[in-house]
Amino acid sequence: MKKPEILETAFNVYRVGRQLGQGGAGYVFEVIEAQGEGKHAAKILDSTRINADSRRRFKNEYKFCNRCCHPRIVPATDYGLSESGAPFFVMPLFDGSLRDVIDKLTPASAVEIFLQILDGVEAAHLNNVVHRDLKPENILFRGEMSQPQVVISDFGISRFTNNDLFTDIETKAGVRLANFQYAAPEQRMRGRPVDHRADIYSLGLIFNELFTKELAVGEGYTLVSKVAADHAFLDPIISRMLQQDPDRRFGSIGELRRSLGAAKGKFLEGQKLDRLRGCVVPEGEITDPLVLDPPRLVDVDWNAGVLRLKFQHRLNQGWLNALYNMGGYTSIMGSEPHTVRIIGEEACIPASSNSAEQVLNHFKQWLPRANAVYRTTVQQAVAAEKREREEELKAELRATEERQRVRQLLSV
Repeated sequence: MKKPEILETAFNVYRVGRQLGQGGAGYVFEVIEAQGEGKHAAKILDSTRINADSRRRFKNEYKFCNRCCHPRIVPATDYGLSESGAPFFVMPLFDGSLRDVIDKLTPASAVEIFLQILDGVEAAHLNNVVHRDLKPENILFRGEMSQPQVVISDFGISRFTNNDLFTDIETKAGVRLANFQYAAPEQRMRGRPVDHRADIYSLGLIFNELFTKELAVGEGYTLVSKVAADHAFLDPIISRMLQQDPDRRFGSIGELRRSLGAAKGKFLEGQKLDRLRGCVVPEGEITDPLVLDPPRLVDVDWNAGVLRLKFQHRLNQGWLNALYNMGGYTSIMGSEPHTVRIIGEEACIPASSNSAEQVLNHFKQWLPRANAVYRTTVQQAVAAEKREREEELKAELRATEERQRVRQLLSV
């Protein structure tokens, strides 16, 4: 088919640019509004291959994409006939297809993209539309890798059963429509009925490829767990999606979505149990400078009835409490431990000029005892914190085990 220069509709005129893709029924070109800078994509039916069936399929695709109005279904925004009489419709221009970025996807973005794909396919199924040709090339992509946005496109061979909206088309036995790489087994066999579960099979192939970067072929295909251990829970899900017998696959996208949520929850809970069972609370580390380098006198002064003792560290209330509670001390009346006050790095004790030396000597006897009491108090607090954390872990383990036990008894 010769590329047209201009495409005209009742509402706009488009200049035809580069070719974006080609399928069995036609071509996709980049188009630019003649009266503006807006860029779009236009799908044109190949004028050399037009027949009654292809025209009906194209009409069905346009009607569905125009009326579905779902954020995960590519919208058809305009339509018309080319100069050669080939029908076309206009849609938004995307950055590319999933095929273009699949090798760059992280496990997290792969899951996000797949959930968006599920939304689009479910919207089609709820409108009684079976896509029948799901593959990375038909999933359009835009946005940053950290926040990807995808839509489902190319409903050219879809099966539409809304007879009030779409034109009935009989698919003749033996006519191959889908790309066999992603087609379900029943699509490859003449005369076999094909329903929405064929899409679920194709989705299984796509889901596995999002992680492994290769198409699952045969029974020995690469599992998700081999490349992304944290997503090993997906392997049984994908295995069920890829069952040869449609009756053994998920019956709907909704059922698939629920199984995904349950499998993820069960897997994460199992990981949590393993982590809790293997968790050992480490011995508490003492970082208090008053324990690591106990207070010692570095200077002393007396003025106006107050003995001022200076230390190498700032003192705290905990150390002062240790001084108050050390017991077994001797002192001068009026200059007992409970009369000591602290201000930063200083301790102040009432003392007359005649008793200052004796008070200082008593304090020198108190100091190692207060340091020992403080060290013991800190050690006991660290040990108590360790015991508390161990009890919290035991309680969390019991609760998680109980939840897992009950969930195993429940089913929807």
